[in-house]
Amino acid sequence: MHLKDHDLFQIDEESIRKLGAKDSEALTKLTINLLEDLVEVRNRLNQNPSNSSRPSGSMPPWESGKTDTDTETKPPSDGDLKDVDDD
Repeated sequence: MHLKDHDLFQIDEESIRKLGAKDSEALTKLTINLLEDLVEVRNRLNQNPSNSSRPSGSMPPWESGKTDTDTETKPPSDGDLKDVDDD
Protein backbone atom coordinates (compact mmCIF):
# COMPACT_ATOMS: atom_id res chain seq x y z
CA MET A 1 0.00 0.00 0.00
CA HIS A 2 1.33 3.38 -0.96
CA LEU A 3 -0.86 5.72 1.07
CA LYS A 4 -1.33 5.65 4.82
CA ASP A 5 -4.69 6.33 6.48
CA HIS A 6 -3.56 9.81 7.49
CA ASP A 7 -2.66 10.60 3.87
CA LEU A 8 -6.06 9.44 2.64
CA PHE A 9 -7.90 11.59 5.17
CA GLN A 10 -6.01 14.64 3.86
CA ILE A 11 -7.27 14.12 0.30
CA ASP A 12 -10.53 15.74 -0.70
CA GLU A 13 -11.99 17.19 -3.88
CA GLU A 14 -10.57 20.65 -3.23
CA SER A 15 -7.02 19.41 -2.62
CA ILE A 16 -7.15 17.30 -5.79
CA ARG A 17 -8.30 20.28 -7.86
CA LYS A 18 -5.55 22.48 -6.40
CA LEU A 19 -2.92 19.84 -7.06
CA GLY A 20 -4.12 19.42 -10.66
CA ALA A 21 -3.94 23.16 -11.30
CA LYS A 22 -0.51 23.47 -9.68
CA ASP A 23 1.32 20.28 -10.66
CA SER A 24 -0.22 17.85 -13.14
CA GLU A 25 2.67 15.38 -12.75
CA ALA A 26 2.05 15.15 -8.99
CA LEU A 27 -1.66 14.61 -9.65
CA THR A 28 -0.84 11.80 -12.09
CA LYS A 29 1.46 10.18 -9.51
CA LEU A 30 -1.23 10.45 -6.80
CA THR A 31 -3.82 8.93 -9.14
CA ILE A 32 -1.56 5.98 -9.95
CA ASN A 33 -0.88 5.38 -6.24
CA LEU A 34 -4.60 5.50 -5.47
CA LEU A 35 -5.35 3.07 -8.30
CA GLU A 36 -2.67 0.60 -7.17
CA ASP A 37 -3.97 0.74 -3.59
CA LEU A 38 -7.54 0.20 -4.79
CA VAL A 39 -6.57 -2.84 -6.87
CA GLU A 40 -4.67 -4.35 -3.91
CA VAL A 41 -7.56 -3.82 -1.51
CA ARG A 42 -10.12 -5.25 -3.96
CA ASN A 43 -7.95 -8.31 -4.51
CA ARG A 44 -7.76 -8.88 -0.75
CA LEU A 45 -11.48 -8.36 -0.36
CA ASN A 46 -12.26 -10.93 -3.05
CA GLN A 47 -10.06 -13.65 -1.54
CA ASN A 48 -11.71 -16.80 -0.27
CA PRO A 49 -10.54 -20.35 0.48
CA SER A 50 -10.98 -21.41 -3.15
CA ASN A 51 -8.58 -18.77 -4.52
CA SER A 52 -6.15 -18.19 -1.64
CA SER A 53 -4.31 -20.02 1.11
CA ARG A 54 -7.05 -19.26 3.66
CA PRO A 55 -8.37 -22.43 5.32
CA SER A 56 -11.98 -23.38 4.59
CA GLY A 57 -12.74 -23.07 8.31
CA SER A 58 -12.24 -19.33 8.06
CA MET A 59 -15.42 -18.96 6.00
CA PRO A 60 -18.53 -17.71 7.82
CA PRO A 61 -21.00 -20.52 8.60
CA TRP A 62 -23.60 -19.13 6.20
CA GLU A 63 -21.12 -19.42 3.32
CA SER A 64 -19.70 -22.86 4.07
CA GLY A 65 -20.29 -25.38 1.33
CA LYS A 66 -21.21 -22.75 -1.24
CA THR A 67 -19.40 -22.50 -4.52
CA ASP A 68 -19.88 -20.22 -7.47
CA THR A 69 -21.82 -22.94 -9.27
CA ASP A 70 -24.25 -23.30 -6.34
CA THR A 71 -25.60 -19.83 -6.97
CA GLU A 72 -26.63 -20.63 -10.52
CA THR A 73 -30.24 -21.70 -10.87
CA LYS A 74 -30.77 -24.51 -13.34
CA PRO A 75 -34.10 -26.03 -14.29
CA PRO A 76 -34.30 -29.75 -13.49
CA SER A 77 -33.85 -32.14 -16.39
CA ASP A 78 -36.11 -35.15 -16.95
CA GLY A 79 -33.47 -37.38 -15.38
CA ASP A 80 -33.59 -35.31 -12.19
CA LEU A 81 -37.32 -35.89 -11.66
CA LYS A 82 -38.29 -39.07 -9.83
CA ASP A 83 -41.69 -40.73 -9.92
CA VAL A 84 -43.32 -40.80 -6.52
CA ASP A 85 -45.76 -43.60 -5.71
CA ASP A 86 -48.74 -42.60 -3.61
CA ASP A 87 -49.09 -46.11 -2.05
